[in-house]
Amino acid sequence: MYAGPGLALGFGAGHEVFFDRHGHEFVTTDNGTGVGIRAIFGLNVIPRRTPLEMFLEVGPLIGITPTGVGLDLGVGIRFYP
Repeated sequence: MYAGPGLALGFGAGHEVFFDRHGHEFVTTDNGTGVGIRAIFGLNVIPRRTPLEMFLEVGPLIGITPTGVGLDLGVGIRFYP
């Protein structure tokens, strides 16, 4: 098990959709970059006699630019040659 704080950097095209203040229509924006902070809680498993690691991690993500709150989830396998 592991836990810790982190910094999140995002590059590329993104798309957000939300209601305007009157709740009548959707407003869209495009974002090219993003910065945020996050706290990760994870569990990893390293099977014996293999160069693999399997992991599952989850944690809150707080966007600084653009502002917002989300949930960060990661599932994967790492290979160590």
